[in-house]
Amino acid sequence: MFLVRVRYFCINIYALGMGTLLHLANRPSFFTEAEQQFLPTHGESDFDKETLAITSLLVQKFGPTWCHGLVAHDVEPESWAYCVQCAHDLSDSLRKNSDIPLDYVDMVIPFAVFISTTVLLRQIRVCRHVLDVDDTQGLERDQWVAELKQCLHDACLLWKSLLEMGSVWPIDAIADMLKLMHIDDAVNAAGRLQPNGS
Repeated sequence: MFLVRVRYFCINIYALGMGTLLHLANRPSFFTEAEQQFLPTHGESDFDKETLAITSLLVQKFGPTWCHGLVAHDVEPESWAYCVQCAHDLSDSLRKNSDIPLDYVDMVIPFAVFISTTVLLRQIRVCRHVLDVDDTQGLERDQWVAELKQCLHDACLLWKSLLEMGSVWPIDAIADMLKLMHIDDAVNAAGRLQPNGS
């Protein structure tokens, strides 16, 4: 029965990862990015400036061809909500199946973890921006605070899981990418929420 659980665990991660990738493509820029300069529109807010800085670093290190989906902020709202929920679900699945040895799964798993981590890092920035400008977009402020805390906890879990997977697969490139996207800041912030979960 253990091996059956392992396979269902893998299938669940495949579904969450592929669903996230498909929904991240549900954005206007997906159809035009190959013909345009790979930098976001300059803006005046700290949010826009941070997006520009992260994107510029990614382009310098990894090239402009395939990185845009990792930082794009024009994903349709319903699809973005789906991606965020998938990232939370993937975190829950890893948490509940932490006893499964890494050599029982394959390279698709760390890639799915990576994609979900980029979603959570973007959602963390969205939450912080919403709270900073006090524009809660129809939700209670407490809901945004709760979402921010959950994203921080889940991003920390995914990052630690990915580092553990580095003992089996070469993940240096995607780890470097997440560092450029400020994963260390998220991990440190999650640590400050411990141990009382405040």
